[in-house]
Amino acid sequence: MKHIAVLLILIFSALTFVSAQRFGMDEEKPVETKCYTSTSGDYVDVCVQFNIANSWHVYGTKGGDGPTWTTINVENINNLTAEGDLQADGEEHKVFDKMFGIEVSFFENSAIFKQRYKIGQNSEWSISGYLEYGACNNESCLPPTSVYLSLNGKATHTDKLTESTN
Repeated sequence: MKHIAVLLILIFSALTFVSAQRFGMDEEKPVETKCYTSTSGDYVDVCVQFNIANSWHVYGTKGGDGPTWTTINVENINNLTAEGDLQADGEEHKVFDKMFGIEVSFFENSAIFKQRYKIGQNSEWSISGYLEYGACNNESCLPPTSVYLSLNGKATHTDKLTESTN
């Protein structure tokens, strides 16, 4: 009888593990990011691409009270001037969140957050800082998470794509 109970526990544990893996319930890293820049003439876009696991979402750039919104925080900048606000590309969802008492925006599956900068008179530029975001599923949220950026380049009169190593 003891052997049957142990065998049943092992089978149940294995099935639970396989099920959790298959349906994305045991994901160690529900959000993966990749940083890159895209230059065009005297402009550079600092971009962070998000790959978001099933059942998870990353909040948009709204700001104010509510969840941890996605923001860019510059620590050092040389020869760049921000042009506008942080933008998001992807399928944005907007819903009223009862917990926060406000409408929230979020992205599922994938999104690209980008900040455009105008390159100054000197063609060489650099920027460092971090993009902070909040991510949740229906059961829990990650603590505010930062993607660190340290990028540099040179203005060109042709379009160029450069990836950052993080």
